[in-house]
Amino acid sequence: MLHTLLDYNLPADFVAQQNKILKRMTPEKMKTIANKYLQPGKMNILLVGDKAKTLEGVKKLGYDVVELDIDGKIVEKRAF
Repeated sequence: MLHTLLDYNLPADFVAQQNKILKRMTPEKMKTIANKYLQPGKMNILLVGDKAKTLEGVKKLGYDVVELDIDGKIVEKRAF
């Protein structure tokens, strides 16, 4: 179902207001907010893209990688 700003009782200029706020945001303020509200230990990161270009870089970051197929099912690792 497609939602609009009206479905959430947001003002018609919500996007413009949000853009103004984001333009004034400093990296320090963003980090403060992220540290307050985000809990990395409870987060999942979803990457979509060219596996050949991104997988090794993600692995180097030390993340556990779970590969999913187009239907969201875990891709079984194959022994070669």
